[in-house]
Amino acid sequence: MLGQLGMAFSWGMLLMYASWWAWHGSVFWGPRFLLVACMPASLALALHVSNSECRRTGVTLLTVSTIIWSVWVGVNGTIIRQGYADVCTANLSSYESLCWYVPEYSTLIYPFVIGKILNVWDRAYALISAIVAIVLIVPVLASRARNYALSRLLRSR
Repeated sequence: MLGQLGMAFSWGMLLMYASWWAWHGSVFWGPRFLLVACMPASLALALHVSNSECRRTGVTLLTVSTIIWSVWVGVNGTIIRQGYADVCTANLSSYESLCWYVPEYSTLIYPFVIGKILNVWDRAYALISAIVAIVLIVPVLASRARNYALSRLLRSR
């Protein structure tokens, strides 16, 4: 119930700010007022991770993809820390539209382009995040494999 109310509130915020002029977020990561949607989204993700009964393949793939994407956003935000803002703000922000429309300059893809050298703390954080992702993904995939094997066994009889 709480998750549904949170999602309804998030959709209301999204509809209310749909005509807002700065969706691109400029050199930031978009509108911060939608961070409220993180709570119901995390509740939905926890529900899908913990529910091992009769999981469909599409739901499993969406859950695993969401976990991987969420971990990447966290790692990117912690390690990169908007470290490429000089590209978007060069020459009095005359290249800012480059960061809006060119995927290579988007906040979540540009770290692959620049190839930042990570220090020990950044590597440790990335390793811990990868371990968390594995701990969350393995049970999801194991339960899906178990359900698939069980359904194949029941069909063969």
